[in-house]
Amino acid sequence: MAPKLVPPEQDEMPITSAEERELIRVHRLLCDYHSKRKVLRELRPRQDRVTSLRSRLDDEDGGDLAVASELQRLDVEIAQLRDKIQALEDKSNGKISAVDLAEALRTLGKRCTRLEIQDMIWEVDEDLDEHIDWDEMRLMFARN
Repeated sequence: MAPKLVPPEQDEMPITSAEERELIRVHRLLCDYHSKRKVLRELRPRQDRVTSLRSRLDDEDGGDLAVASELQRLDVEIAQLRDKIQALEDKSNGKISAVDLAEALRTLGKRCTRLEIQDMIWEVDEDLDEHIDWDEMRLMFARN
């Protein structure tokens, strides 16, 4: 007996709103990741330093004026870096390129060849533009 063929849309599990929010966050991060990487490298240590300083202030009674001053300076720098990231996102075409994907994977410690990256994109690139747009990413997630 032949297996029953089910159209893909019936076979896919629906995406929850929490999954969709996270998928949107990841897609936004990966779009133009290559351009945002330098700013992100500057942002993360500052965020870590703020966390460290705030916990130090919580441990001390009354706080330290020097720590408060450094926190204020770091808050301004973080806001400026977030504005830079937002400007890059505003200029984005909303697509993940091979360069963006390779850079993100390299950040995670995974080095891939150009052919491996092209194959990853080809697997989900429905319109064959050599990029992954939002609809393609969402479809890939739903399929998997």
